[in-house]
Amino acid sequence: MNPEKIGKQIAKTILLEEVVEKVAIYPGAFKPPHKGHVATALRAKEGDIDRVIIFMSTKERDGVSVEEAQKVWDLYKQNNPELENVEIVQTPTPVKDVYDYAKDNPANLVRAVFGKGEEDRFKSLLDKEKYPHVEVFDAGMEGTYSATELRKAIRDNDLETVNDFIPDGVNVDDFMSIFQLNEAIVGDKIVCDNCGWEWKIADGGNDLYMCHKCGHDNTPKLNEVKYTNPNFDNEWEEAERYSEFVEMGKQGWIDIAKKGYVTSYSKIKNVLGNVDLKFDKLEEPKKQRFQDAFKKGTIEMSIAVKFSDNDYDLVAGNTRLSGLVKNGEDPKIWIVDLSKSSSKLENKYLQEARYKKFLNEGWDNSKAKIINTFLEYCSDYLSVTRPTIKLVNSPEYTQTYHSFGGYMPSEQKIITVVHNRNMADILRTLAHEMVHHMQNLDNRLTPKSGEDGSPDENEANSLAGVIMRKFGRENAHIYEQV
Repeated sequence: MNPEKIGKQIAKTILLEEVVEKVAIYPGAFKPPHKGHVATALRAKEGDIDRVIIFMSTKERDGVSVEEAQKVWDLYKQNNPELENVEIVQTPTPVKDVYDYAKDNPANLVRAVFGKGEEDRFKSLLDKEKYPHVEVFDAGMEGTYSATELRKAIRDNDLETVNDFIPDGVNVDDFMSIFQLNEAIVGDKIVCDNCGWEWKIADGGNDLYMCHKCGHDNTPKLNEVKYTNPNFDNEWEEAERYSEFVEMGKQGWIDIAKKGYVTSYSKIKNVLGNVDLKFDKLEEPKKQRFQDAFKKGTIEMSIAVKFSDNDYDLVAGNTRLSGLVKNGEDPKIWIVDLSKSSSKLENKYLQEARYKKFLNEGWDNSKAKIINTFLEYCSDYLSVTRPTIKLVNSPEYTQTYHSFGGYMPSEQKIITVVHNRNMADILRTLAHEMVHHMQNLDNRLTPKSGEDGSPDENEANSLAGVIMRKFGRENAHIYEQV
């Protein structure tokens, strides 16, 4: 047995028994860092790791500099306390520096961290005889995030995609402000806002602003509208129209709204409800406020809530939206995403169900008069104000929801199917939902109000029967009209 080899092993064992610090080291380019990088850094801390060191390459990638990448890490750290003991070290040789650190710090327990597709980086560190104090740590993979795709989204100003790539809670505008896209003439030169390449104006030829290196069009945008984030505090009154937000309270609304993202009106206009684009018919003070802001070139984004991929509703900012569309803009809209939120109420009486595709504003002429008369009768009998009524002239609602109607408390709105139904049947549905309207005005509705056998549901069934009998005695023709 080799005495020298035994001596080295004994020395290493003694050192490991007196570990000074436990450090995880994660090397990479990070141009820029994204949600996957953050997840890997946080997983690197698992166990009793004292701190994490990120060795970040100083090399530029597709116009993203190390300075910009550093600012992104700083932004992430401001928004996530768990990153507090993560140290960013800039270096031209990140992987080599991991090996050097392991060699230079034998008294430290070193965790060499790798993410997706990077397992070959640390094969040599698996040699326990040479590196007994090193653990090669597979941090796994967080989604399919790619820095290349993120750089493209930044160049394209695709805020929705950018928002998907950055950690929750990080403001997309704050992120984008780090990357200064020039789109400007500098002296006698033009600088590409995509790749940073520059050329003299005299050499620009017919396509003066076209970058002949990357093909990007750098034509200056005149009168470009700049968007600011919504004031979620001020928009609480608008958000209160939705029971989902009422349930979570004002602070809950602000918290979930801040986690939203930005998209363009053109991407969701076909599925966006609660919109009135008739700007010229709006009140003069509203129009004037918009016009003043538009002249200054800065507009606060409108807010929409997403219930599903095919179901959005405008929460606030209709004047801004309609004014921008009138002026030929494709407005940016801040999206509050409830499509995956567990806070959505499932009870049919308290959820903000979206039935836009089923609604028909025009009532059937043959039924309109009797329905109006009946609603006035119900309102008087129950001593309530008349709610908004929406009639559905389609079988799709019933096929989808297995119901002939519903009540939306926050909007005080009744939905009723009239397609292929007897008038008396239609009126009974209206009477039932009118009772729920009364309960709502009395602040008696709960998440269980719509359950079979609940006191509120039993009251709705009972009172609806009484109303129908009383009204039917004076209007027998309702049983004949189809």
